[in-house]
Amino acid sequence: MQTKKKMLIVCTIGALLVLSISVSGKNSSSHNNNHSKMIIELLSKKVILGPKISLGDVCDFKNMDTKIVHKLSSIIIGMAPPPGESKEITRSFIKRRLIGAGFKSYINYIEGPKRIQVITAQNEIDKAFLGEYFI
Repeated sequence: MQTKKKMLIVCTIGALLVLSISVSGKNSSSHNNNHSKMIIELLSKKVILGPKISLGDVCDFKNMDTKIVHKLSSIIIGMAPPPGESKEITRSFIKRRLIGAGFKSYINYIEGPKRIQVITAQNEIDKAFLGEYFI
């Protein structure tokens, strides 16, 4: 009778151990998937130097290969507004630019606001200040 109790305890502990490992394995794999998801996060507002607006000017790239980030960053979205003025760029416009540049598969990674306000720095002093401190 004593050996049956010991065997039951050992089996119960073993089953609980296996169960806890399988549950923690599922949680950690889903947790890792969230961290490894590629994201092109659009900014809501950005001051740029001009004269052109690139994708790298208006978004942050997360969990992406640096070679891809470099290629995506250099995609020209459009011309910057005149100094001191602003313009809006829509998410759908950015998606069209990605498709036109041959990066259609990346449009599903875009997150953030539907509209981005892009402001061109007002004068050369502003541009120098921005270039030195924020770029």
